[in-house]
Amino acid sequence: MALQVSNLGFSPLIPAIQKDFALSFSQVGLFAGMYGLISVFVSVPAGLAIRRVGEKLALTTGLAVVALGLASLSAAGSVVAAFGARALWLTGYRCAFIAVMTAIALSCPPAIRGRSMGILGAISALASVVGAPAGSLVARDFGWRNGVLAYAAAAVVGAIVFAGVYRARGGAPSLGSSSGALPVSTAFRHPVVWGVALLSGLSGVTSLTTNAFLPSAMGDVFHATSVQAASTIATGFAWAIFVNLIFGFLMDRFNRSAVMGGLALLLVAGSLLMVSKELAVFRAGAVLVLALGHAAIQQSYALAADILRGRETGNVMGIVGGVAGVVNYLTPQALGLLRDRFGGFDAGWYTLAGISGVTFLLVMLLRRRIGMAGRVPAMVTKA
Repeated sequence: MALQVSNLGFSPLIPAIQKDFALSFSQVGLFAGMYGLISVFVSVPAGLAIRRVGEKLALTTGLAVVALGLASLSAAGSVVAAFGARALWLTGYRCAFIAVMTAIALSCPPAIRGRSMGILGAISALASVVGAPAGSLVARDFGWRNGVLAYAAAAVVGAIVFAGVYRARGGAPSLGSSSGALPVSTAFRHPVVWGVALLSGLSGVTSLTTNAFLPSAMGDVFHATSVQAASTIATGFAWAIFVNLIFGFLMDRFNRSAVMGGLALLLVAGSLLMVSKELAVFRAGAVLVLALGHAAIQQSYALAADILRGRETGNVMGIVGGVAGVVNYLTPQALGLLRDRFGGFDAGWYTLAGISGVTFLLVMLLRRRIGMAGRVPAMVTKA
């Protein structure tokens, strides 16, 4: 909740940040796409650090760095300082995010992991529902810098609460591989880990990119205000609360490749709806992409958690986060360049639809590994 209230909620502030620093749309794409760039370099080291120090310390420290980065952004006086603060914020975020996924994977039985990730996704979606309108309202009345500072305060509160209530579980010895996994002891040698990592990046990038560009697109095409854009984003993530819970249940009960493939095809449809010049149709497509893409991210991590368990869980999550980071860096950059080249966002929305189509094909390639029924047989292990 403390992580996502800023990460998913700050996008309505992007137009104000763009105006304050006189950024081009390509630079806005870089500002948003830094999420992916930082993920490339931080995710795997974060997984290794979690294996060494545990997910509790890693998450608490990450939240503290998030707060420091946000506070630095609120005080930034130049473009360079703003990008540096964004990099610091995202470094802390990525470390904390990998720790969150590791904590869920270690805490929840395999048979209900889909639902557990669904609950986690619902909570983070709720954070955006709160964060997007709250940040835009604070920015409207007190300026975007105070809106960012409010997000920093939320990160501090989250760090204090988590440090006080979470019982660390990451120090357990390795429990071996899960049912159906390859007999490899190291996550870095698992080809399925890399395949699921690519699936995670492709399935989630549509939501993340739409979240970043939606305020600018609505302003350009429909002359909407930042508050109206925030309302659309909040609606998308409000639906994501229910979509996460529904697809978490489906992943535990039915064929996983069918569920993930269905998600990908629905994302294709949502991306194509955003090409429309009718505001109602555009908003419907945006809501679909935001909600379904958010659920797809969570469930791809649920798939990754079943490949290897125990002390290797942090490494698995780090690999998934790192590969997804490459996709999350390149895609916003591409959309920003397409916007500058063609003067509109249609090419970008078609690109997102194509990415979702590729995601469906990847699900089909991985179906033998992810296609089993969601219920995983209980394992008997010895420490």
